[in-house]
Amino acid sequence: STYGQCISNLITNGSFTSTVGEDVHATGWNAGSTPDVNDASGKLNTSSGYVWINSPHQSHDGGTWQNLYSNEEYLEQVLDIEVGPTYTLRFEYAAQGIVAGSMKFASPVGINLYIDSELVYTTPDDFTQYTWENACYSFKVRKPSTTIRFSASSEQYVGLDGICVVMGDFCKKRIP
Repeated sequence: STYGQCISNLITNGSFTSTVGEDVHATGWNAGSTPDVNDASGKLNTSSGYVWINSPHQSHDGGTWQNLYSNEEYLEQVLDIEVGPTYTLRFEYAAQGIVAGSMKFASPVGINLYIDSELVYTTPDDFTQYTWENACYSFKVRKPSTTIRFSASSEQYVGLDGICVVMGDFCKKRIP
């Protein structure tokens, strides 16, 4: 899987390697609101009282991942990259249903991608809870200091992992 390795990744900590926890974001990332870090160990780390509806599975990237809820929770990173070339951004995402009493968040959801505060791409919704989907987006930057932001595409709970940004257009090809 090209999602498990990313040679020459321009993103810092695209695997979200971190300790698990509620309101935790992995090193290298700036966060809005309270995203969580989870893994496949079984315990849900999020707002008190919520539990997984089913058992989570590791992404192809493995280890820990970030969870986001709605557009208010986001993760972003500023990249210092060259203006001109095409870049490829790949990542994995999974709808991950949670419940607390009558509050249930288990509808299809995807990821919104913003570049310099502009919504540039929304993944298809993941209709298959707890299965990791692959996304790919090619882009050019307008300035050398570029902010890339990720959020949930709706008010649902979604996992995000394996973010890779490399120079070149590889959405139809394999990333080196």
